Amino acid sequence: RNVWKGTPPSSPGQVIHNIRLWLAYRYRVAVPYPWIRFLHIVTAIGFVGIHGASIVVLYAIRNERDRNRIEGILDFSAGTATAMYVSLVAVIGTGIWMGFVRTTFLRQGWYWWSLVLLVITSVLMWFIAKPFTKQIRAATEIRPSGVPRVSDEELAETLRSPRAHLITAIGVIGLGAILYLMVFQPSLSAGAPATAEPATPTAVAAPTDPDTGIDATLAFGKQLYDETAGGIGCAACHGLDGKGTAAGPNINGVSKSAIADALGRGIPGMDSIKLDPDELEAVYRYVKTLP
Repeated sequence: RNVWKGTPPSSPGQVIHNIRLWLAYRYRVAVPYPWIRFLHIVTAIGFVGIHGASIVVLYAIRNERDRNRIEGILDFSAGTATAMYVSLVAVIGTGIWMGFVRTTFLRQGWYWWSLVLLVITSVLMWFIAKPFTKQIRAATEIRPSGVPRVSDEELAETLRSPRAHLITAIGVIGLGAILYLMVFQPSLSAGAPATAEPATPTAVAAPTDPDTGIDATLAFGKQLYDETAGGIGCAACHGLDGKGTAAGPNINGVSKSAIADALGRGIPGMDSIKLDPDELEAVYRYVKTLP
């Protein structure tokens, strides 16, 4: 069923924005952004830690000559593979989740390149490390007669292969590039600036619930105002009717610029609330409807 009334969405970004608003209203999937970012950071730390442990293993066995000990160290590294893959999926999943919560991310090149670089870096490291560790295991094998399959000299040459340095370099460069993109958020698009808003945002009708016909932008704004903005909602201080409480003033009739200014100045109690342009518009439109 069509979830838009009137003019259809004019761009992929508008489609994503409308879907997000509709999901937030219909299924209440709006989760406070700080919690999603927290999960993303935790899973990223776990992924880097597990990956780092695998690299440490490659250097730990470079000067080792006890074949049984080498096998034991490699077994330990292999035992972390499942956790590494789970953490990789979690990092990508929470990263995409962040993008749908902050729809402005989806229109920025750095966001997509960060995800692409994460996948490419992980695949390259696996592609090089997998056959390398297999070669090391073959070099540590003992024949049924009790004689090593390869000499100690050949084992030492295998362990000191420069591939360990290559794997490390790929990981460090990939991680550094991803951190650069996330911190500096450079504009990588060929056209208009990534953060630019549509020139005529009112040309596209707001999405509506197909059953009730309720404006999903207002519904999303109400949810932010009542419950989720800053993790507690605007109503905690300004009241459900917007007429204020002992903790916050009356905001009936305020302009969108006034709301943005109050958030930007970091007023105590509001300094933890971060709204992207879409969320600000939704809250403003909802506040306009308060009696």
